[in-house]
Amino acid sequence: MGERGFPKFRASQILDWVYDKFVVDISQMSNLPDGLKKVLASELSWEMPTVSTEQKADDGSLKVALELADKGIIESVLITAAHRMTLCVSTQVGCKMGCKFCATGKLGFVRDLTSAEIVAQIFWAAKTCQEQGKRLSNLVYMGMGEPLDNYDATLFSVRMAKKFFGLGAKRIVVSTCGLPAGILKLANDEPNLKLAISLHSAVEKQRRELMPMAEKHSLPELKKALFTFAKNSPFKITFEYILIPNINMDKTSARALISYLGDLPAKINFISYNKVDGLDFVSPNEKEIAKFCANFACTSLRFTLRNSQGSGVQAACGQLAGSKRTKK
Repeated sequence: MGERGFPKFRASQILDWVYDKFVVDISQMSNLPDGLKKVLASELSWEMPTVSTEQKADDGSLKVALELADKGIIESVLITAAHRMTLCVSTQVGCKMGCKFCATGKLGFVRDLTSAEIVAQIFWAAKTCQEQGKRLSNLVYMGMGEPLDNYDATLFSVRMAKKFFGLGAKRIVVSTCGLPAGILKLANDEPNLKLAISLHSAVEKQRRELMPMAEKHSLPELKKALFTFAKNSPFKITFEYILIPNINMDKTSARALISYLGDLPAKINFISYNKVDGLDFVSPNEKEIAKFCANFACTSLRFTLRNSQGSGVQAACGQLAGSKRTKK
C-alpha cells in the first residue's frame, strides 16, 4: 500500500475483508476508496476455484470437487468430528508417486497447484465452517498429490494457515510418502508442525511394490532424514500404515515395522484399506485387524486403529480422484 501511495492501514482493512469476513468481491469492501479498488482489481487476481460438485457422507464429511481456472479438478474433504473440523487439502492435480493402492495415483500427474489454489481450499473450508457456526480447527495435507513434491507452494500455504486462519502448529499435519530431501528441507524451514509418513511397509521389497517412489528412496535413507526432522521438531512423527490383507499384515511385516520405528519418536495410525474401483486390493476384516494389531500390544510403540471418514462418498484415505460426481 505504501509503495502505491496509500496509507499502510489499508493493508489491514483488506486482510480483514478477506480473512475475517471471507469477502473476495472488491465491490463489497465498503471502507476502501474507489481508487484503491481500481488498483486491487487491476493488479491482483480475485478468481477463486468454484465448487463443481459436493457430496456429504453419512458421518457428516463433506467432499467437494473444485474446478480451477484451467478447468482442472481437485477434491477437498471437510471432516466433521465432535470437537473439530478438519480440512483434508490437496496440493497437486493428480500425483507422480503412483502408489498402487491409491485412486489419485491412478490418475497420473497433471500439474502442481499454485500457493493461491492451496490457500483457496483453506479459505473455502474456513468460510463453510463459519456459515455453520463452527470454526476450522485442523488442517491435514493428505489430499491429492504429494505435498513435498510441491514444496514451495505447500510451505507458503502452511505459513498462511498459521498467520491468517488461526491454525497453530499442533493443528497442521503435512503428510508425505517419504521424500528425504523434502523432509530435510522442512526440518530446516518449518519443523514446528506435525509430520506424517505414508509408510505402509517396513520391508524394502514390499514397500517398493506398493509405492514405486521407494525405488529411489530406501528405508535407511528415509530414516536418516526422519532423525534429523525429529531433532528439530517438538512433535512425534506419525506413520500411516494402510492394512491390506495378504500384502502387509503378516508377522514378518509387523516385526519389520516394530524394528524400523523402535528408535524413532513415533506413533502409528493403522488404517483399513478403502476400496478403490479398478484395484484388486481388498479391505481387512475385524479378525485380521485384531490379529495384526496383537503384534504391537507388548511393544512401547503407540498405535491407533483409525477410522477413515467419508468412505461412503469416496472421500476416505486413498480414494480422492478429482472426478466430477453427481451432486447430493
